[in-house]
Amino acid sequence: MDDQRYVFRIDAYTPESIPMARLASYLLELAALMGNEAHVHFDRLKPGSTKVLCRVEEEDAPKVESRLQLVHSADVPADVERPFRRLNVLLGEDGASGTLRRIGGGHAGVLKFPGSKAAPVTSLGPVKEFAELEGELVRVGGKDESAHMLLIGDGGREYRLTTRSRDTAKAMAAHLYEVLRVRGMGVWLRDDAGWQLQQLTIEDFEPVEARSFVEAVAQMRRLGGGEWRDYSDPFGECRAIRRG
Repeated sequence: MDDQRYVFRIDAYTPESIPMARLASYLLELAALMGNEAHVHFDRLKPGSTKVLCRVEEEDAPKVESRLQLVHSADVPADVERPFRRLNVLLGEDGASGTLRRIGGGHAGVLKFPGSKAAPVTSLGPVKEFAELEGELVRVGGKDESAHMLLIGDGGREYRLTTRSRDTAKAMAAHLYEVLRVRGMGVWLRDDAGWQLQQLTIEDFEPVEARSFVEAVAQMRRLGGGEWRDYSDPFGECRAIRRG
């Protein structure tokens, strides 16, 4: 098996007309979408409309293919969904659409990006709703009566939080670079990228104990009144629940 090749086609610009900074924006999001950055390489631009040729090293080709198949799955990971959405936003801004095609993959190897052809989404909000988040606390600060925090969630998603209590801010600062679960009233807006949390005012928080899935299932089995202790295959049961 040789290295696998993909072509990302943008039906706007040409290799001669696309601004370098714009091309760099597309390449950054494309690299994030395909993942396995150390083994995915930019090859060249092909003539015609802008076509980015990528090369995936042989050993990581199945990983990249499996990752791209998650784009339209019901439980698409955030670190896959976000670059796919960002590529669509870039294409929409350029009045374009695009495709990512695995060379030799036939119709099954094509991932479509509607871009400007996507159906418009009506903006909604702001809507206030209680929210609970988990992530790594990486910043605490503020000079006024409110303190501001930055939480990094799954897939690198950033959440900007506030609290009106300096005591809460001090208590959270003691857990800098740790994973916390925070709760509070959130302000949400819906745009073409879906519902986005604009602000969260923290009411309380708690540290999240780092445990493996096996440890978590073992703890649930020790709890009375549940059925987890009766499952011989809790992993399979979880997969069945997620499939709904």
